[in-house]
Order: sequence, then structure tokens, then C-alpha cells
Amino acid sequence: IENNIKTLIANGLDAYAPDGSFEESPSYWNYSTNGLYTMIWALNTSYGSDMGLSTTWGLDKTFYYAIQTEFKVFGEEGYKYWGYHEAAAGYQNTDMFFYAATLLGDNGVAAVRVEQLNKKPVSVFDILAYDAAFIAAELPTLELDYRLESVEGFVTRSDWADGSIILGVMGGSNDSVNGQIDSGNFIYTSQGYNWFIDLGGENPGVA
Repeated sequence: IENNIKTLIANGLDAYAPDGSFEESPSYWNYSTNGLYTMIWALNTSYGSDMGLSTTWGLDKTFYYAIQTEFKVFGEEGYKYWGYHEAAAGYQNTDMFFYAATLLGDNGVAAVRVEQLNKKPVSVFDILAYDAAFIAAELPTLELDYRLESVEGFVTRSDWADGSIILGVMGGSNDSVNGQIDSGNFIYTSQGYNWFIDLGGENPGVA
């Protein structure tokens, strides 16, 4: 196992470099990052070490990418993420935030998860990684302007309150992995409603 993981790192586990943003879209971030952290958790529990996986370039910042590319909308929809490239419509699965907060020593990530639990389901990972200190943790001071370096895009907000104005613009390469020739797409949300939004990826089997 150790040799395989060292080979993986040596060959360039750089999907999160340099700033934690994820080129392939928030939904690919969703299962990639949660899967990676499940493996890190399993290794630390059973083997006593994740052999450097948790120090992957940008991985300490990537949870803020998930926060910055997600927003609330009114009605039954709750949270939605920016569905650029081949993203499926949906919201981020943030049930690894408690474990990540413990591993990274960043209770701000845990505070975000606590705040989101009134809109998102609780999972067994929340229970296993729960710490009573998380309830009293302060929400992090989040920037209103966030650059997605790997995607060559940005998100800007009027504030972090529900119903705030949110604008996102994405550039980047049109031939990126799981891209859908959608460079230049943008989103605009105001007063809790989506005025312009990327609907997410088309079925790749469509001819």
C-alpha cells in the first residue's frame, strides 16, 4: 500500500494545485475529495499514517473552494453549486468537513458544516468525526472575492447573507478533462433566485 501511494504522489496528485480549486467541476470535486478523504481517514485509523496524502498541494485549501462555489437559493432547493463543465445538478456533500477540520486543525471548516446541517442531511461520517467543540466554533471570515486559479475563473459576492448577489465567471481551457466546451459561462444569483445559471453537464452519451 505504501509503495502504491508513494507512486501516486510521485506521479503528480495535483488536481487541487495550487489553490484548492478543482478544474473538473464541483460535482467531480464532490466524489473525488470525499473519496480521497475516506481513504486518508481509513489509512490513519488502520495504518497510523496516510503517507503524505493529506499534504497534497492545495488539499488544505480545497474545502474553501467547495464553500465558495456553492450558494443558497430560496424555496425547496436549498444549496446549489456552480455546475460548470460536466457537473451534475446538485449541492456539495460536505459530510467530510468535520474530519477535515480535525485533520487540518481548522475549526472554521467544521463551523460551516454545523451551519449547513439545517439544509443538508447528516451522515455517519458526521457522527464519527463529531467534536463538541464544533458547536461553539466561529464561522471563518470568508473573502467576498474568490479566484479559481486552476479554472481561470472567479466568484464575487455582495456579502454572505442569504439572498446576496453572486456573480461567477469561468474561463480556462475548452479541452480540459470532463470539460464541455463551456469556457466563458457565467452565473448570476440575486435575492435568493438564480437569474443566470449553468444547468450542468449534458449526458455524455448524447450523439
